[in-house]
Amino acid sequence: MSLTPLDTSLSRFLEFSITLVFPQVYGEDELHGAAQSLLEQWPILSSRLNLLRTDLRASKPGQQPHIFKGNHIDKKLSDVVDVSSINLEHASASPSDTVKRLDSLLNFGNGLNKALRGQVFIVRAVFFLEATVIRFTFQHPLCDASGAHEIAKAYCDILNGNTVEKISFTRFPLTLQDSNSEGAEEKENNAPVIPTVADTARPIFHWSWRYMLRKGTKLLLRDLRRPSCQRVDRTLYIPPVQMETWKEEARRANISVTEHDLLTAFIYQSCYQRSPTCTQDFSLILGIRRYLEHQTPLQNACFVLPVAIDYLYNSQKFDLPPLPELAAEIRRTILEARQPQTLSALLEFHSRSTKTPMIPRWIGRDQPQVAVTSWTDLGLYDLDIRGSKPVFVHGQLDLWGVLKKFGLGMDDIVITWKGPEHEGGYWIRGRLNASAWENMEETLGQK
Repeated sequence: MSLTPLDTSLSRFLEFSITLVFPQVYGEDELHGAAQSLLEQWPILSSRLNLLRTDLRASKPGQQPHIFKGNHIDKKLSDVVDVSSINLEHASASPSDTVKRLDSLLNFGNGLNKALRGQVFIVRAVFFLEATVIRFTFQHPLCDASGAHEIAKAYCDILNGNTVEKISFTRFPLTLQDSNSEGAEEKENNAPVIPTVADTARPIFHWSWRYMLRKGTKLLLRDLRRPSCQRVDRTLYIPPVQMETWKEEARRANISVTEHDLLTAFIYQSCYQRSPTCTQDFSLILGIRRYLEHQTPLQNACFVLPVAIDYLYNSQKFDLPPLPELAAEIRRTILEARQPQTLSALLEFHSRSTKTPMIPRWIGRDQPQVAVTSWTDLGLYDLDIRGSKPVFVHGQLDLWGVLKKFGLGMDDIVITWKGPEHEGGYWIRGRLNASAWENMEETLGQK
């Protein structure tokens, strides 16, 4: 099956995972059986990517791949890693320590040969005496996080004895709906656009195999020669009380923004130290699924949206703007990008049909060049297996496993997701400068 340009652009050499910790013990055979049953219902999940990651290759009839592997640990989960609470005031370990331990427990059956095979979907599970940890890993050209959530939900439905509907996964040409009245109405209440979103997107990408090799080499050399610039993989929890503080600041400034706008502004404030000689690229990953004429369950319906923050700075002191002003600029950029004309221009730019990879120009730079992608609308804590919901969830977005074997990692991309409804709060994870994480922890009082 041919992939769309959005499948083979920035997503081409990426993979991501969703990890769920259930406070119940499930049988290995039933989890394995659910995985194979899902392949029968949705055969696209048994596909492999070709080596250039431009097409999906279907498995041969009667030769389904075995995508599930499990491991048993004869201990309680609580004896190995603490996931009992997301209240950091009482947790015995930091979120980053918890996530790293879970990652190490699930790092099996993922050798170089497996990575080269390009299996688009795999399931790993670790069985404890009183809990089960399940990880779904996806090759990003298959789908975005919304599609991954649909797959995880279908897997849980099979375990619950429910029927999974057979649906079409045909990929259609990327065309927009005829109109977008919602976006047009929002635009009337916003200031004129300076600079334009469509124009800022063009300079930050390059299409070239040679450029990809050069950037990979630059990234490796940067980390070897300047260890202080090496990014650090961390996970952080933003408690509800902090979000309420930011919302109150926005209300006092008479600024109307969303919680995620404020969260994104906080990430920006923590990552960037203004310098007149420093190139700063800051971006969002914008989902456009609801604006597409043809919507399929599994596809990549998102692209990079640059956010121009520089013009908000004091031109003399280079002071960071207040957090509500940053959030307002983020909201303005999103609303402008949703305008029919702008959205069409952005989609046309990102839908450039080519076999050469689309590479961000910021890779390998010393300075942070952060992009934020939101999983906050997925409801990961609402996934249910026989009445049991996850007590802990975390995600990861990184380079394809083959590239990671060579010591490369996807720097400066941050993913965000919500905590359980009864606890609230937000989670963030990414590979950022150590100073950025220190700034966040200091603001949150977690140092």
